[in-house]
Amino acid sequence: MEGVLPSHPRLKRIRNAPVECWTVQHEDTKGMLHVYLEVRSGSAHERDDQQGMAHLVEHAVFLGTKDMPDAASVRVALANIGASMGADSNAFTDYLQTVYTLRCPCASTGMEQQAETQPELEKGGMREGRFEATQVGRIGGSLSTREIAPAENVAYMPTPRRNAKEVLTDALKLLHQFAFHANLPSEALSKEIQTVISELQMRNTCDYRAEVEFMHQVHPDCYLSQRFPIGLEEQLQRWTAADVFDFYQKHYRANNMRLYVVSPLSAEQVRETVMAAFQDVPGQRTACDIAPVVSLPCTYGPPSQNIKVHRDPLHTDVSITVCSLTPLHPLRSLEDVRLMAMDSILQMALDLRLEALIEEDQLHSIIGAGWDFMDSFQEGCGILTFSLTASKEHWPKATRAVFSEVAKMYEYGLGVSEFKFCCECLLRDAEIDAEQIDSKDGGIIIEDLLDAVCLEEAFMDDSQLCQLYKDVLPTIRLEDMNARAGEMLAFVVNIPRPSENNNEWERQNMTKAGSVFACIPRDLPAGIQDMESEQLLVLLSEAVEKPSRSVDLDMPEFLISPEELEEIVRHAGPQYVAVPLKDGEIVREVTPRIAEKPPEKKCRVELSASREIRVWDPSTEITRMKLSNGLNLVYRQTAFEKQQVSIKVVAWGGRAMEEQSSPGSVSLGLQTLMEGGAGSYSADMVGRYAHRHGCEISGLSEAENIWVRAEASVSSGGLQRAFELLRLFVACGSFEQKAFSRSKENYRRAYEALQRDVTGSAASAINELISSDSRFLQPPLDLIDRLTLEECKQAVLRQFSASNMEIVVVGDFDAEALEALVLRYFGAFERNAVSATRPIALDGSHWQEIDFRSRPAEKKLVIPDEAKRCVLCMAMPTCNHWGMWPEAIPTSPRWNAPTSDYDAGRMRRRWLASVLFEIANLKLFTIVREQKGLAYDISLSSKGYAYVFKHGLLTVRATPHPEEVEEVVRLVKRCVEGIRAGDFTSQDIEEAIRPMISSVASGLKTNEYWLKSMQGLSLPFWPTGRESVCGAIDFLSSIQKSQLMQLIPDLFPSDLTFWTCSASGAG
Repeated sequence: MEGVLPSHPRLKRIRNAPVECWTVQHEDTKGMLHVYLEVRSGSAHERDDQQGMAHLVEHAVFLGTKDMPDAASVRVALANIGASMGADSNAFTDYLQTVYTLRCPCASTGMEQQAETQPELEKGGMREGRFEATQVGRIGGSLSTREIAPAENVAYMPTPRRNAKEVLTDALKLLHQFAFHANLPSEALSKEIQTVISELQMRNTCDYRAEVEFMHQVHPDCYLSQRFPIGLEEQLQRWTAADVFDFYQKHYRANNMRLYVVSPLSAEQVRETVMAAFQDVPGQRTACDIAPVVSLPCTYGPPSQNIKVHRDPLHTDVSITVCSLTPLHPLRSLEDVRLMAMDSILQMALDLRLEALIEEDQLHSIIGAGWDFMDSFQEGCGILTFSLTASKEHWPKATRAVFSEVAKMYEYGLGVSEFKFCCECLLRDAEIDAEQIDSKDGGIIIEDLLDAVCLEEAFMDDSQLCQLYKDVLPTIRLEDMNARAGEMLAFVVNIPRPSENNNEWERQNMTKAGSVFACIPRDLPAGIQDMESEQLLVLLSEAVEKPSRSVDLDMPEFLISPEELEEIVRHAGPQYVAVPLKDGEIVREVTPRIAEKPPEKKCRVELSASREIRVWDPSTEITRMKLSNGLNLVYRQTAFEKQQVSIKVVAWGGRAMEEQSSPGSVSLGLQTLMEGGAGSYSADMVGRYAHRHGCEISGLSEAENIWVRAEASVSSGGLQRAFELLRLFVACGSFEQKAFSRSKENYRRAYEALQRDVTGSAASAINELISSDSRFLQPPLDLIDRLTLEECKQAVLRQFSASNMEIVVVGDFDAEALEALVLRYFGAFERNAVSATRPIALDGSHWQEIDFRSRPAEKKLVIPDEAKRCVLCMAMPTCNHWGMWPEAIPTSPRWNAPTSDYDAGRMRRRWLASVLFEIANLKLFTIVREQKGLAYDISLSSKGYAYVFKHGLLTVRATPHPEEVEEVVRLVKRCVEGIRAGDFTSQDIEEAIRPMISSVASGLKTNEYWLKSMQGLSLPFWPTGRESVCGAIDFLSSIQKSQLMQLIPDLFPSDLTFWTCSASGAG
C-alpha cells in the first residue's frame, strides 16, 4: 500500500510570490476569511542571552509599525477590516515558529453583498488581553505561548461586508507591516516587557513546572529543555529596544516566512493579492543571513533517564506518564493511512476499556488514563505516551489496575466484537466529518494546513480521508490489528527494571522501553506508600506481568426495545395540544399523524385524533409545540451544519431549588445521573452505544436550571438514537451508589485543587464575601459528605417533571420526523412520585431574593504556591438578565402575557446594560493594562439571572503584580465611578457596540447561538424570538448616550461598594 495520497482539491501552493503561500478556497459558513503569517523563528533560534526574545517580538509588533505608529493605530487598522484584537488577531510563539493569526469578515463570492443596518466602523478596540487563555499540554501545562481567545470575544464586522479580495488585500498589508516595518517604540516596549513578565508569573503553575521537568527528562540534550518560549525574567529585564530590534531584523525575512490563506478566493486571486501586498520587501531582509542556534533532536531508543519523580506542593493527585520517542512518520502513503486507522482503533478500544475500569473502581482511585501518539513538528519526533492520574490515597492500586489493563491489550489484543465495533465507530466518525465538509470552520482548516505543511505530509479534505478509510479498513485483519497493538504498547509494558535486576532485561528490551515521569504531591497522606524511583519501577513491572484475557462485549440493537416503547405509547396516548400565542406568532394546523416506529420494524401506533397545533414565528422561523403531559417543544431547522442536530432537555429550577440544609444536592445529583448507567444498562454500555451511533450526551446543573443535551448526526437513524438516550437519562436514570460515591470523590478532588489555586481561591472567596446564600457557594466537604444518594436523586427528579421541562432542538432535520420522535419518547413521559408537583411556578410571582451581605468586605489570601502570582476579584450586586434592579421587576399580568412593546422594552434594557458593561470593560483594559502596565489581564463581566433570581452580579477579575493590588482596586473604582457620572464618549459607545453587533450577526449562523437564544421561549414571561434574537442588531445600531444614562442607576448603585478579594502565591 504505497500509493500516493490525494491532495485537497482546493489546495494550491503559490511559489513565485515574495513570500511562499499556501491557499485553500473555502466558503466559511460564518463569512470569515482566515490568514496566518508564519515566521520560521522561535525560541530554538535564540542565543543564550536571548531566551524569550522571539516571544517578546511577537508582543512588540502590536505596539506600532511604520504606518501604524502606536497600539491604538493597530487596533484601528484591525477594526477597519472587521477584526478585533485578541479574538480575531492573535499570535503565538513556539520552539521553531512564531505565527500571527488573523480572521476577518467578508462577503461570500457566491452571494451578493447584503447591506446591514450598522454604520461604517472607524475605530475598534480590544475587548480582552490579546494573550488570554492557555492551551493544555501533555502533563497539563503548555510550553508554547499559544493562546486561545475567550469565547465571548467576537469579530468586528463593518457593513456592508466588503468583497473577499478587498479584505484580503488589507489583511495582507497589515501583516506586511508586522513582518517588515515594526517600529518597537522604546517606552511602550518597556511597559510590554513588564506585561510579559506578568504573563510569565501567571503561567508558572504547578502543571507548567511539571511540563518543564518532563521536557528535561525526555529531551535532556537539545533545545526543547533549554529554550522554553516564555523566556527568562532576568534576561527580559536587561534588554533594550535596540536588542529587540536586532533580533527582529535578523529573523523576520521574506524567505523565512510562509503565508496561509483560507478564503472564498481562487488561487489566482490570492496570488495577485499577495504579489501586490508584499511587493515592497526590504532588500536587506531577503537573504538568509542567520542559522538556527540549536539543532533538531533525534534521540530515539533507550531513554537517557529511566525514571524521574517530581514533587510539587500544589499537586493534589498522583500522575504517571510513560513516554517513548520515535522518528517522525508523516502521512504520505496509503500504508500510512492504514497504520493511522489501526492506531485510532487501538486508542478507541483502550479508552473504552479504561472507562469501564474507572466505572468499576470501588475506591475511586483512578481519575483518568489514556494512550496517545502524535507527530510533533516542534519536537522533531513522534511521541508515544501513556498517562495515569490517580488519587493520592490509593495510587498503588490504581497503578496496578491500569497498567495491567494495558498489558492485557499488549498480550492478547482486541476481541472480535471489540474490533468490529471500533472499526464501525471509526468509519462512522469519518462519515460524519465528511458530511460537514462544506460547513467546516475555516479556522480549523487553516490550523490543519499549518501542521501539514510543517510536517511535509499530505493535506486532504474529510471526504477524501473518509474514502481512504473505506479502502483500508477491509484490509485490516484482527491479527494485523493485534500485532500493531503490541508494537505501539511495547514501551508501556517494557517498563525499565530496577537497577539491580536489569542486566538481562536491558539486553532484550531497552530499545522498546519508555521513560517514566511521575508527578506527586509533596506530602502523601500518612500510611500511604511513598513513591521512590525504585519502588515505582517495581510496582509497574509487577503490574504488567501475567495479565488475564479480557471479556469480549456485544452491543444491543436498541436500549429501549420497540416493543417496550410501543406499550408505553399505547398506554399513555400522547398528543400535541394548543399553545398560547405570543405577539407576532401564528398558528399552523396540520392533519393528525401516526407515530411510526423505525422503518425496519414496520410497526405503527395510533395516537390521538385531535388536531396537532404548531405555533410559528415567521420572523425567526421558530416553532413551538406542547405535549398533553405539559412538556414544551421549541425547534428551528437550520442548514449551518449539514446532517447535525443539537437537542437540549431543560428543567427549570437548578441550584435555586436546593435546601439550605443540603447545598450541592442538585449538582451532585445530576453528576451522579450522568456518571451512572441508564435503564438496565451500565454507564460503559450506554457510552459505547452513544459512540457507535454518533451521539454525544452531556449534562449540567446551573443556578436556575438543569439540562441534559445530545449532539447527533441525523444520518442512519442518529436522531432517534439521541432521543432514546435522552429519555433513558431523564426518565430511567440509574442513580447508582457507586456513581454517587465517584461523584463525591470527584468533588473532593476539585475542591482541594481549588483551595490551592490562586484563581480558584479568589473566585470562591469573593462569592463567600458577597453572599451567605449556600446556592451560590462551593459547599464545604463536610456538607457534601453528609448528603445521601436519596437526597440528591430527589433534588434532580423533582425538577424532571414534564410541565417543568422544555425540549429545544436546532439543526438539519426533518420537522415531521422530529415531532414524531418527541411524541414517542417524551409524550409518554411518566412523572415520578417526587416530581408529581411542579417544583417552581415561573409565573411572575416566583422571583427570589439573593441574600447579599449588608456590608462590603475585603480579604487577602496567601496560597502555598512557589510562584509569585496574584489574582484579584472584585464584585458587587447589579441588575438581572433583563437590565432591571429587583425593585423594578413587576408581578402584574403584563409580565406573564407581555405585548410586543413590553417585550421590546425588556430586551432593550438588556442590551443597554450589556453596552454599559462593555464600555467599562474596555476602559479598564485601556487604563490598567495598556496605559499603566499594572496587570497582565483585566476584565469586567456580569451575570444577570433570568428565570428565578431577581439580581445579577458584576465581577472584575485582574492579574496584577502582587504589590500593585491596591492601585488596581483604586483604578477600578475610579473607572466605574466615571461610567456612572457619564464619563464616556460616543466613540466609546461605538467601540463597545461593534463586537455585540458582530456577535449577533455571526451567531445567527450557528446552531449553538440559536440553541442558547431559544431556551426559555416556552415560558410565559419570556420575550418572543423576534425581540430576543432578531431585534438586537437594529437596536444596538441606534443606541444613544441618553438611553444609557437613564439605565445607569439600575446598574451601578450610588455608593459603588465593591467586595474585594486577592489571592497570591507565596513566591
